[in-house]
Amino acid sequence: MISIIKSPWVYIPALSVLLVVVLIMVVGGEKDQNIETELLSRYNIEQIVTETGVVDTRQSVTLSFEKSGRVAEINVAEGDSVSANQVLAYLDDSAERSELRSAEARLEDLLAGVSVTGEASALARVNSAEVSLESARRNLLTSGLEAHFTGDHIEESVFSYEPPTVSGTYTGENEGEYIITLYRSGSQSGYSFNYSGLEFGVGEVSTQTQKPLGNKGLYIKFPNNFAKGSQVEWRVQIPNSRSANYTSNRRAYEQAKSARDQAVAEYKLAIEGARPEQVRVQEGVVDVVRTALERTRIRAPFAGVVSRVVVSRGEFVSVGVPAIDLMSDDGYEITVYVSEADIAELSFGDRATVRLDAYRDDVFEAEVVSISPRARRVDGISSFETVLILTGDDPRIRAGLTGDVDISVSRAENVFAVPARAIVIEDGKRLIRVAQSDGSLKNVEVTTGLRGIDGRVEITGNLSEGDEIVTFIR
Repeated sequence: MISIIKSPWVYIPALSVLLVVVLIMVVGGEKDQNIETELLSRYNIEQIVTETGVVDTRQSVTLSFEKSGRVAEINVAEGDSVSANQVLAYLDDSAERSELRSAEARLEDLLAGVSVTGEASALARVNSAEVSLESARRNLLTSGLEAHFTGDHIEESVFSYEPPTVSGTYTGENEGEYIITLYRSGSQSGYSFNYSGLEFGVGEVSTQTQKPLGNKGLYIKFPNNFAKGSQVEWRVQIPNSRSANYTSNRRAYEQAKSARDQAVAEYKLAIEGARPEQVRVQEGVVDVVRTALERTRIRAPFAGVVSRVVVSRGEFVSVGVPAIDLMSDDGYEITVYVSEADIAELSFGDRATVRLDAYRDDVFEAEVVSISPRARRVDGISSFETVLILTGDDPRIRAGLTGDVDISVSRAENVFAVPARAIVIEDGKRLIRVAQSDGSLKNVEVTTGLRGIDGRVEITGNLSEGDEIVTFIR
């Protein structure tokens, strides 16, 4: 829980305070009262909001590779300083480099006017590339097909939620999905299914034999004691992006498609000769391959310090998996969560002091730069995320350090102030009891202002400096 922590230091000048304990006889009785008093003095009152926060860099990012592959080299270690655009790590790029050399060589041939092999040979390569592309496409669309449950799961159901088995070779042209729902029917199993998405139709639920799922080469068979009811829904995604082989199959398909397109371009070149637009097309191919090569690298988006290296050399990584964490080196901030009871006091630009747990004897300066417009629940309390920039350039400050933050929200100088317990409330009025020379007490109505971190409260009223104020009656 975010706590309101009293600051262990006070910002009030050490003006003289005289505590006098006197005994006053109560009118009409013999009983004495012990009374604590002090002389009314002026103070500087500072209202502080205190919270605990965690230091972080002003800019940080988790970097990952844009394509899957095996890590060939990591050029940095934790704690290394790096410059913007520096290559931090790269994947095995032998295939991309080979493709780039071929693309650049074809471009040079076009520019030099070198003749390409005969029409028959070029056509044979086109036919071969088409066969390879179709094989890669069928493998992509059909490999690892499976049904995934997407309906409302019934807890403690007596039925099995084991997915039905999907088999066959998908012969359709489009990617997408089949959505399967069940309904009661006169079939042998007592149920049939509707399918929608890539195709629309109905089929018979069978636990014995494979039944057609549409008219594009797929079949489906349900398990014994299959889940029944209108809430049951299965989806068959084509291709199956959850399959373990999906990434490699997709890459093989894209490579086969690129090879087919290149074969077609070479065939056109063989029968037509190089034209300016063909040169431009090949220049585009070179650019695409160079981009694919660049995607095997991780570059630093800004200058900073490497805070973590997650991957290892030789490891196979997938797209988007965290690889390297990078922190900027242009300053630090500390984030605190201010309760709704205190948030109205805060403003942009409020100054603050920070005492880090690692350096309790030192004070660091900070400034409020961001206050969230929306509260969030923190340990059950509505709180507002508030960000402060640590000013100055102290090498001891590091991300992850925790500390207490005292935000100065208001200040009143040279004002009368008394301990909070000196103020009493009667009939809705705030009163100060002033000891008189004859031993009696006089009630003086006051208006209260700021409350300092030491518990003193600013007051105004018909009072004079040096008045003897009652602070406590035992």
